[in-house]
Amino acid sequence: MTLQDLIADAIDEGLECAAGIHLDREAVISTDDQQSAAWIAFLTRAGFAFSNPISCYAIPGGTACEATDASGRRVVLRMLRDNSERRAA
Repeated sequence: MTLQDLIADAIDEGLECAAGIHLDREAVISTDDQQSAAWIAFLTRAGFAFSNPISCYAIPGGTACEATDASGRRVVLRMLRDNSERRAA
């Protein structure tokens, strides 16, 4: 499954995001804070692993965390407090 397919499946499940794919090895997903737990659960079910415990770091407008899958693909989940920032991402 490509990262594009992964994001399409998430959107089909009702998750919202703005996303960018880089060389099909990395995705940056921006969503609002309220959907962060649903995104973490979705990515975990899709085979992505977060550090244990999940390590988050501050970014402008919110927080971010990172996950990788067994093949080394990386997803950066940007959880933004303001919806206008997410739409602009």
